[in-house]
Amino acid sequence: MTKELPPELWKKTFDFLNPADLRASTLTCSSFRWLAQPLLFSVFDLSPFFLAPNTDQPRMFRPRKYLDRTLERLQFYRSPHIAPAVYHCWISPYSRWGFPPRHPRDYLDPELIIDNVIEALPFFPNLRILSWHCIDFSATWWDVIRRLPLRKLWINSCTVLASEPMRPPMVTHLDLDHWAWEGETTNHPSVHEGHLSGVSQDMMSSVLHPDCTQHISVPRVDTATRLLSLMTTFNDPFTYLQTLRIPFQVISSPYFTQVLINAPLLKELRIFPPEEDLFQTSESPPLLLPSTSLQFLTTCVRVGPRQTAQLLSFFTSSARVAPIFIFQHVVGFTNSCFRRDSGTHKNAFNPIFAPNTVYNV
Repeated sequence: MTKELPPELWKKTFDFLNPADLRASTLTCSSFRWLAQPLLFSVFDLSPFFLAPNTDQPRMFRPRKYLDRTLERLQFYRSPHIAPAVYHCWISPYSRWGFPPRHPRDYLDPELIIDNVIEALPFFPNLRILSWHCIDFSATWWDVIRRLPLRKLWINSCTVLASEPMRPPMVTHLDLDHWAWEGETTNHPSVHEGHLSGVSQDMMSSVLHPDCTQHISVPRVDTATRLLSLMTTFNDPFTYLQTLRIPFQVISSPYFTQVLINAPLLKELRIFPPEEDLFQTSESPPLLLPSTSLQFLTTCVRVGPRQTAQLLSFFTSSARVAPIFIFQHVVGFTNSCFRRDSGTHKNAFNPIFAPNTVYNV
């Protein structure tokens, strides 16, 4: 059968298999093993230390032998057969596979591990995603990373330790301060990073670029506030920005309006719900947008009905541009889609919303 189809088609087929089936395919024959094996190693994951919140020593270090094991893995990943398949590098205190046993005398310096990984990154020609959590970038590390062909950057609680701003990598997708769970974002700030200050403004200055940034997601309130403030300082509009995901609390920020105006092609505005019911009975200032703003907006707003009622009070825009809300109940939350559409704007609205209902406001 392997002779009837070219290897390129088999590779495309293997892309649709889950890890268990992919591993089984490598045991079928030598041809399948050669074609499918690299896909099992598309992510190089590394946890140079673990987080220990609410303790005098927030970092739990690894044993010395972990460095030796990492060097062996790097040698394998850098092999000509495997290296082209690596597209994601995961450097985080959040393990993708659970926490291994530890010993009280584990003392390995995390920087020794990271130095070796950073040195190996340029050998992965198809590396596109970097997840980097709770580790400050040294100037040397950042100089290597900014030269990589990255498209997605997921960073938590870090800054760049450089004396002067450095040219940012041309990433299009930014995830900031997301809680990691089994290697995926969760749309929540991490409960383990409360003692940390989140992604710094210097760090965001090093990764934001109006000419290429297309997606920004940040559920942490203080980080989102710094982000909106920084975005208003750019002279050029964010003409490529299509998705903006921020927590509900920051829509009252004075920078929120200006950011929306400076993102003319924004298609999705997702509002993360507050962890607690923060509905305010006091009146909030309306969000006054020019009639030419948000013409392409198709928003997914994940808030409850009470927050939606407050959110509606912000969007009192042009009479010829009206939002449409579609509510869908999903496991403890209410998902909403917010769209700009033509129609008649009404100042009154019903504060009680039913799931799976379309409202012309």
